[in-house]
Amino acid sequence: MPRYHFHLQEDNRLLEDEVGLEVSDEASARGQAMQAACATARDLFVNSEGQRLVLDLRKNGGSPVVKIIISLVVEEP
Repeated sequence: MPRYHFHLQEDNRLLEDEVGLEVSDEASARGQAMQAACATARDLFVNSEGQRLVLDLRKNGGSPVVKIIISLVVEEP
């Protein structure tokens, strides 16, 4: 099975996934990436001052599969 790496960037902090996760196919890896991005963004936005999350999914550590970008904008009067 191919190994996918889920690299995260929270605002200006980069967290590289050096281990990765074996996933049966690319569609499943994309689904895992979406779930991980949503859960991480929720925690980041609620528990800190974070405003932007990027999840960069790569196959076998190199080839890009998808980049998920989630931003929080709060406007107050």
